[in-house]
Amino acid sequence: MKRINCPFEKISINEMESYLDANGRLDSRVAACGFFLCKRGWVKVCLDEQTYVVRAGDMYLYVPSTFVNVIEWSSDLEGIVFKSDLDFILPLIEKAVSMKSVLIVRDKPCISLLPEQQARVEEMASLLERREIEVKGMDENAPGRNIMKRQVECLAEAFFNELLYDYFINHPIETQVQDTKERIFQTFMVSLHKNYRREREVSFYADQQCLTPRYFSSVIKEKSGKSALHWIVSMVISNAKQMLSHSDASIKEISAELNFPSQSFFGKYFKQYTSKSPSRYRHEYRSVKR
Repeated sequence: MKRINCPFEKISINEMESYLDANGRLDSRVAACGFFLCKRGWVKVCLDEQTYVVRAGDMYLYVPSTFVNVIEWSSDLEGIVFKSDLDFILPLIEKAVSMKSVLIVRDKPCISLLPEQQARVEEMASLLERREIEVKGMDENAPGRNIMKRQVECLAEAFFNELLYDYFINHPIETQVQDTKERIFQTFMVSLHKNYRREREVSFYADQQCLTPRYFSSVIKEKSGKSALHWIVSMVISNAKQMLSHSDASIKEISAELNFPSQSFFGKYFKQYTSKSPSRYRHEYRSVKR
């Protein structure tokens, strides 16, 4: 379905194969995230080397900069698949939960919904789709079209909040007061997700919040237990490992995608934090998988 003004894009389960590459990988753009609600049958997926079997009543979420391998699925598979842009999702997350809470989604992407939760998700997804189709069919200058477009945006926001609620009600978290330092950490994580492929210096993220690198680093360490540099390196290396493991891109292409000045510089950076060259890492990973 072609998107009009809705930040969600619905993918037909019957067309799922068209969204996979030759190796069965789902689109994993840096700025894309999404979910799959299984209504019938099952599908086996692999996310960052961890395999999950998603069955009827399960909801599976994937976050930006991940490679999701769709291994196999049953002939009767039926479900709802949506993907969205990070620019739409992050501001809503900031309003609802702390960034620390969101980090658990990468480690625990699959939840089982109660029947009433599943019914709500299906109902809201259906309403959102119907409204978007109505807007698509309206003349550009039709009376009320702008109101309908705004309604679609509001429905999309409500829909995402429902997904957030269903996820975190299944993974309870401690409520924390968001003090100044917590906001610094949260702002850093939002910016990091958007910029880590281009910016790898702590000073860049500190400057964004008009803080000295030293104070900024101390806050990140206090709030997360990890240094700002650790978070930056972790994001870069994690994405590099995924591309080396799951894509056919050359090391030179991966280096360019991560905005390193040269393949040689990328190789030194990767080896500094993994003790292995990119080519050795790729060879060892693929040897184990055979």
